[in-house]
Amino acid sequence: MEVLRLPLSGGLSMNHPGVPLGAARGVLLFLLLVGWAASPARAQEVSAGITGIVTDPSGASVVAAEVTATDLDRGLSYTTHSNEAGNYALPRVQAGRYEVRVQAEGFRGWVQPEIILEVNQRARIDVVLELGSVSETVEVSAAGPLLQTEKTELGAVITGEQTVDLPLPTRNFISMTLLVPGVTTTNPSSFNNGRRSGGNGRPYVNGNREQANNFLLDGVDNNQVTGNLTAYQPNIDAIAEFKVITNNASAEFGNFQGGVINVTLKSGSNQLHGSLFEFIQNDKLNANDWARNWQAASNPAVDRPVPIRQNMFGFTLGGPAIKDKLFFFVDYQGTRRSEPGAASLLNVMPTDFRQGDFSNLLDPDYLAANSVAGGPIQLYDYASVDANGRRQPFVNNMIPMSRIDPVAANLLADASLYPGPVNGGLRQNQLNTVNRKLLNDQGDAKLDWRPTDSDTVSARYSKGVQDDPTLNTFPLTFNTFNNSPFQAGVVNWTRTFGASVVNELRLGVNNIMIHNGGTDNGLGDVAQQLGIKNGNDRGPGLMQLQFAGSTFASNVGSANIGTQSMSANTTYHYADNLTIIRGRHQMKMGGQALRQQMNTFYAGNTGRTGFLQYNGNFTRDQAVSASRGLAEADFLLGTPVRIGRGIDGAIWGHRKWVLGFYFQDDWRATDELTLNLGLRWEWHQPLYEVRDRQSNFEPYTGALLLAGQNGNSRALYNPYNKGYQPRIGFAYTPKKLKGKTVFRGAYTISSFMEGTGTNLRLPLNPPFNVEFEAIYDNFTQPGSLTEDGFSTVTQTNPYQSANIRLWDPNVRPSTVNQWNFTVEQQLAAQTVLTVGYVGQKGTHLVVPMPYFQRVNVDGTPAACRCSPYLSGNPDLKVISQISGTESNGDQEYNALQATLRRRMARGLLFQAAYTWQKGMSDAIGYYGSGGLSAPQSAYWQNLRDKRAEWGPTYFNQKQTLVANFVYQLPIGKGHTIGGNWSKPLDVAFGGWQVSGILSAKAGFPWTISGVDRSGTVARSARADRIGDGNDGPHTVGQGGSWFDKSAFSDTAVGTFGNSGVGVVFGPRYSTLDASVEKSFQVKEGQRLQFRTGFINLTNSPIFQAGNRSVTSPTFGEITSAQGARIVQFGLRYEF
Repeated sequence: MEVLRLPLSGGLSMNHPGVPLGAARGVLLFLLLVGWAASPARAQEVSAGITGIVTDPSGASVVAAEVTATDLDRGLSYTTHSNEAGNYALPRVQAGRYEVRVQAEGFRGWVQPEIILEVNQRARIDVVLELGSVSETVEVSAAGPLLQTEKTELGAVITGEQTVDLPLPTRNFISMTLLVPGVTTTNPSSFNNGRRSGGNGRPYVNGNREQANNFLLDGVDNNQVTGNLTAYQPNIDAIAEFKVITNNASAEFGNFQGGVINVTLKSGSNQLHGSLFEFIQNDKLNANDWARNWQAASNPAVDRPVPIRQNMFGFTLGGPAIKDKLFFFVDYQGTRRSEPGAASLLNVMPTDFRQGDFSNLLDPDYLAANSVAGGPIQLYDYASVDANGRRQPFVNNMIPMSRIDPVAANLLADASLYPGPVNGGLRQNQLNTVNRKLLNDQGDAKLDWRPTDSDTVSARYSKGVQDDPTLNTFPLTFNTFNNSPFQAGVVNWTRTFGASVVNELRLGVNNIMIHNGGTDNGLGDVAQQLGIKNGNDRGPGLMQLQFAGSTFASNVGSANIGTQSMSANTTYHYADNLTIIRGRHQMKMGGQALRQQMNTFYAGNTGRTGFLQYNGNFTRDQAVSASRGLAEADFLLGTPVRIGRGIDGAIWGHRKWVLGFYFQDDWRATDELTLNLGLRWEWHQPLYEVRDRQSNFEPYTGALLLAGQNGNSRALYNPYNKGYQPRIGFAYTPKKLKGKTVFRGAYTISSFMEGTGTNLRLPLNPPFNVEFEAIYDNFTQPGSLTEDGFSTVTQTNPYQSANIRLWDPNVRPSTVNQWNFTVEQQLAAQTVLTVGYVGQKGTHLVVPMPYFQRVNVDGTPAACRCSPYLSGNPDLKVISQISGTESNGDQEYNALQATLRRRMARGLLFQAAYTWQKGMSDAIGYYGSGGLSAPQSAYWQNLRDKRAEWGPTYFNQKQTLVANFVYQLPIGKGHTIGGNWSKPLDVAFGGWQVSGILSAKAGFPWTISGVDRSGTVARSARADRIGDGNDGPHTVGQGGSWFDKSAFSDTAVGTFGNSGVGVVFGPRYSTLDASVEKSFQVKEGQRLQFRTGFINLTNSPIFQAGNRSVTSPTFGEITSAQGARIVQFGLRYEF
């Protein structure tokens, strides 16, 4: 029986669980070098290959020619022989620098002194032998192969030079995926938060969701599967190179919908090589961001950059343990990042609001002075109605003091809990000083062993610890913590059987735990002190008080999402690949098995301590759809519109197998044409809970289905057994074009099963766990008062106000059809241009469904027209929500993609990627949107109108251009300029290098939201669209508007908004990152480098999404931005 263990100890601590800064540079480095032993292994070595045909001058095949590739760094040789068709192949060698020699009786020897093999590359080297003595040698001076003539996948290789030399503010390799065509992000700053395990940015690849990628480290799983996060980011100095496959991967690769990001770590060689480095940042050198600059006009506390102190330091060391036999490589990286006293602006209720005086909201001059759009805001009294039942206005917008709720009065009177404004502004009138820290230690140890000429064994162990606490000075903005330890191991054994058979066995494991939560800031039982009944029955603090749709008061209390959660993921990886070469066929077959174990505590999206939400529902004129009300006024009256609270302490353990078996035949049909013919079958076991503590429901009868009981499966949904995935393609290299042009095309199918996060998992269901949410937004009278807290919900009935998770019994992995047609042209010895059409169609994407939504017929909602889901079970009449999961989403993607690439030669490397694209979908996925894109609900507006959800994906940018370069200036000894300089002159003026990344990108599509007037309890709502909206005025800042607000209006009662998805487009942006480096030659083979890096050199603002809520006073405003200039200094010693 599998045992579930998931300790929930831990809390906020500014002490790193690893090693302090001083000790890390001594003791920890030593321990990493000598002390880490291998853990349970996991595998897949990332390799390259060489293939070709050996012929004589007449073109006839040469049989039994000996082909030897020698690793120039490790001294290892790999030998094979040409077969009866003259073909040869070395399918599994490590990426790196190689010499290739060919010998055959009666012919001169042939040698190519150096070629560079990249990760996952299959280099084609055709050899024409000349008649003569084998003792004579013909040396080929041509550069190694650049064109991709054997494979039809799309993507790009990011070399070691790029990862080390390009300016990266937090040395995050994932940010370099953005250099590849078809890859984008809605949140560039998420790649720069410094986190190494989970919680970092993820790329969107070719119109796919950010959670749909497959990350591999040394070829094996590197994912946190619950949330589809990256498990581990290795030190970039330890990365040899990595490849991003964006389209039409071979049958060997599975479990992806977007990209496959395949990272290879360095290995030791016959020479001792290594590096020491440190990179520092200090806010004294940085620029202030756009938003803080304009906020400083009303609050001087934010007139300077966010305080940052960052140190990233470490080393790499690799060399021989036994020459030509056993090699080692180790690395370490430490991060110490702090943001001490970063001031951010909050909104607190001004003094007159606290006394019930909202009369200023009727004064147009006051509203204009405070940039409040939408006209005067008249408040109405839910407790006072006329003969027709219509609410009466509060006279002069004054709420009598006798009507103010005692909880609100207590809170607003206590300045130690809720301080008053520090200026006279209606917004941004209070400060919260945030102290953040990030402490990380990580490292890798790797061994490569060649026990015999037929065997190669490699093993790696990786470990990381991370602590990420945040302290706040505003009393009711509670402190948080985040701990993320990680470890992984991998073993790979490659065995060669003669010249035509190679087998590779892979074994491995990775484990990542993410533990986060919040504290009460030492304030004790705040809810009880304020007068909320049973408000602290789950511990100290205060549930979150949410002011929805308001910009005049920030939320206070516990964060409702993610409060006290833990996820411990372990993935075991088993795989075997067999390669057989027969004639013109290079056949590969094998399989992989992933065993995924997910132990989780999650309270649900309503949070362990819960929330009370106010949104103006009880102070608006319900007879007028445009009437707004005010969340702050509802709070003063003590009338929440929603209340909810999650589960308290349950832990569940999900388990599943992912199996994949494949056959791939790369057939060189002619000397000009190669066909890739593959078939993969993939199977995802439905998730079961290790103790069968999960439940589902029959969709319509509502019958309770318990795992493993009454004939039910343990997973409670069906397996999908038809995961057949053909992978076919061609590469045509016509001789008439001198072998400098390749035409490629491919069609493949892949599949992916999203992790779906934690909130929608079946263990959260009754009777095992209960999360409830009560919604009163269609009530004329409040369902409960603030002082009632959660006491009005009777939990003796497990279904009372419960949020039910309902999984369709046919939930299954997505199916993604991909195709491309590409032309690749070699322009010079080291330069290649690739241009192609890329397409994709995805079906059966997993979608969260609003099953609780009532039926609306002819614009006339009625309480009796309830949702048909679960309607047959009378016990479920008291539930408050149904969160569904269904495989019902579709997407399409079409693009023109172009890449111009120059491999490093004569000191220059560059790559430019251009994409012109269009991505469409009817489902954005579980994680919603954000960053530069407009926040958009993951749920459909109307459960019964899927077509209305079809529109541009929120992460679609019509055009993108990204270029990067590394240029060693030809100045100094051995170069064009100063080649004969004296040593002092060379030290002073030689050894300079510049590098940079230029990005220019179109804006993202935004969806205009509204208020649900449909009467169906919709979980998302859009506005009505009466014009185009994209005509401007394109102004930013408080009081401005990016789009034409008059093109949108609120909806009428009983209707859904007719505005589509992604109808207006946000600002485009461009940035330039640059680095200048000076190197000093210490002695032969050793150099010291000083580097200055500038992230966003021009300090160009990258504007965040504006306010898209049609009823908001700040509708259309853009008031925040990313992208302040960062300066980074680096010191690096290489030997």
